[in-house]
Amino acid sequence: MKVIKEYLIDILKSFLIGIAVGLILLVFFFLIGMLVNWGSLRDALWFVRGGLLVVSALMLMISAAMMLMKKEGISEKNKLRWRSHFHRLYLAGVMICLALGEVSIAVIVDYYLMVWAK
Repeated sequence: MKVIKEYLIDILKSFLIGIAVGLILLVFFFLIGMLVNWGSLRDALWFVRGGLLVVSALMLMISAAMMLMKKEGISEKNKLRWRSHFHRLYLAGVMICLALGEVSIAVIVDYYLMVWAK
């Protein structure tokens, strides 16, 4: 039961960090989209959605490549520092949860574009 609880805490923690990173990227891409599209809100939101999906797709590809590579031994110093933040998940699993958090922000933007910004 303790192992399942540690996995759930690690997944929730990395997902919430992914949502926070997604919100930061939302603001960043929104500002760029407003500059590029001369102040058009709808086009800026399309730019935000595309940017978030590209960043999360790159993160998923990197994490998949990390899973395919042979695991190298890491130093004990770095292992202890990593385990102080995430007890069960490794970097690839955390990156997957981060990407899912960013995709959830992109889904919210897409829902707004499809329903409210007609």
